Amino acid sequence: VGGLGKQSLTRLAAAIHEYECVQIEVVKNYDITAFRADVQQLYQTAGVQGEPVVFLFADNQVVDETMLEDINSMLNTGEIPNLLAPEEKEKAINACVEAAAEAAGGQPQSRDATYQFFINRVRDRLHVVLCLSPVGDNFRRWCRQFPSLVNCCTIVWFDVWPREALLAVAARLMQAIDFGGATAEADNAFRRAVTETFVDIHGIVRTESERFWQELRRHFFVTPTSYLEFISLFVSLLDERRYETVGAINRIRRGKEKMQESNAAVDIMQVELTQMQPLLVEAQAKAEVMVVDLDSRRTTASAIQVDVAAVAAEATEQQAAAAALQADAQADLDEALPALEAAIKALDSLNKQDIGELKGYVTAPKAVEKTLAAVMLILKEPKQDWDHCKSVLSDPQFLKRLRDYDKDHIPQPVITKLQKFIKDPDFTPEKVGSGGSAACKSLCMWVRAMDLYHRVAQVVPPKKASLEKAEKQLQDTNEKLGAAEARLEAVEAELAALEAQFAATLKEKEDLEFNIDLSSKRLVAASA
Repeated sequence: VGGLGKQSLTRLAAAIHEYECVQIEVVKNYDITAFRADVQQLYQTAGVQGEPVVFLFADNQVVDETMLEDINSMLNTGEIPNLLAPEEKEKAINACVEAAAEAAGGQPQSRDATYQFFINRVRDRLHVVLCLSPVGDNFRRWCRQFPSLVNCCTIVWFDVWPREALLAVAARLMQAIDFGGATAEADNAFRRAVTETFVDIHGIVRTESERFWQELRRHFFVTPTSYLEFISLFVSLLDERRYETVGAINRIRRGKEKMQESNAAVDIMQVELTQMQPLLVEAQAKAEVMVVDLDSRRTTASAIQVDVAAVAAEATEQQAAAAALQADAQADLDEALPALEAAIKALDSLNKQDIGELKGYVTAPKAVEKTLAAVMLILKEPKQDWDHCKSVLSDPQFLKRLRDYDKDHIPQPVITKLQKFIKDPDFTPEKVGSGGSAACKSLCMWVRAMDLYHRVAQVVPPKKASLEKAEKQLQDTNEKLGAAEARLEAVEAELAALEAQFAATLKEKEDLEFNIDLSSKRLVAASA
C-alpha cells in the first residue's frame, strides 16, 4: 500500500544526514543486467569513493525476483556473488589499496584483505531502505525465500496517522487560504472547523473501508496520501467555485452598468427622436419640391436634345453635300491638271534645235502645218500660213510665250475655232509625232491641254462657288450646333447638379427614416 510516506520519510532522512539518495528508474526492457549495473555504481560510490549513499528500493520496482536475491546477499554479507567481473574487481582492489593501508596503520595489505576492506566499506556506507507493502502474498513469500529481509533489516511499520497529525497537516495546508471572514478571529474559527471536518470525513471513510472488508472481504485502503489528495481536491474546488462566483459577480456588476448605460442611452434616443421628426418632415417637403423641379429640367433638357439632334443631322447632311461638291470639282481638276502638267513638261523638253528643225521645213508636212496653225490660233496671231508660222518660231521668246500663256482667260471665239482641230482624228500627239516631229508632238499636247483646261475651267468655278456656299452654310450650321450643344451641356450640368442634390436630400431623408425607426425599435426593446 503506497501513500503512507515511506519514501518521502527516507528522502527526508537522507537529506538531513546529507547522504545521496539513489533510486533505480524502471523503464521498458529494464532487467537484472541493468539492475546489477546500477548496484555496481552504488558499490563504486560507497566502496571506492567512500561516500555514504542510501539505496531506496520499492516493491513496485521488482521486475525480477533475482533482484531480491541480490539484495538478500547484499544485506547478509555485503557481497553479491558474481557482481563484479574479474577486471572490475581488480580495479576496485587497486582503487582501495591506499585506503586499506591507511586503515591498517600504514601497513600494506594483501589483495584479499584489500578486497575485504572494500566489502566492509560498502557494508558501512551503503544504507539499503526497502519500502514494501504487507498487503497480499508477495511480502510473506519474500520473507520466507529471502530471510535477510527480516534478519538483517530494521522493520518500521507505518500505521495510520493519529488525529493530531491529520489536524496539524490540514491546518498547515489551510493556513494560506483566505476564507473571507469579517475578522481574523472569525476566519481562524472557520479554518479550524474546516480542518476538523477534513479529519472527521477521513475517519468516516476509514470506518466504512473496514466495514467494506468485514462484509465483502475486499480491501479499500485509505492512506495519508488519500487524505492529502482530499485536501488538495477541496482547495482546487474552492478556487474553482471562487472563480465562478467572482465571474458571476462581475457579470452582475457589468449587467448593472449596462442597464444604467442603456437607461442613459434611452433618454438620449428619446431626445434625438423628438429632434429628428421635424427634420424628416422638412426633408420630405424639400424632396417633393426637387422632384417637380427635376421633372421640369428633364423636359427642358429633352427638348434641347431634340434640337441638337436636328441641327446635328442638318450639319451632317450639309457636310456630306460639301464633300460631294468638293470631290466633283477635284475630279474635274484631276482630269485637266495632269494633261496640262504633261504639256508643260513636254515644252520644257524642247530646245532651240527642235524649233530650228521646224523652221527648216520649206514646205511643212501636213501634220506640222496643222499643229502650228492651232498654236497660232491660240496665240491670237493674225495669220496662220506657214511663212507666218516660221516667223513666230523665229521669236526667241516663243517657248516662254507658251509656258506663260494665260490659260484662265482664253477667249471663247478662239476656243470655238479651235474645235475643228480638236475634233480632227488625226490631231493627236501620237499621230502628229509620227507624221511630223517630236516638237510637233509636244506642241499638239499643249494645244489639247489648253482646250481641256478651258473646258474644265468653265465647269469648276461654279462648282467652287457652290462649294464655298455649302461650306459657309456648314460653318453656320456648326456654329449653331456648337451653341446648342453648349446650351445642352449647361442644362445637363445643371440637371446633374440638381440630381446630385436630390440624391443627397433623398439619402438624408432615408437616413432620418432609418434612424427614427431604429430609435423607435430600441425604445420598445428597452421598455420591454
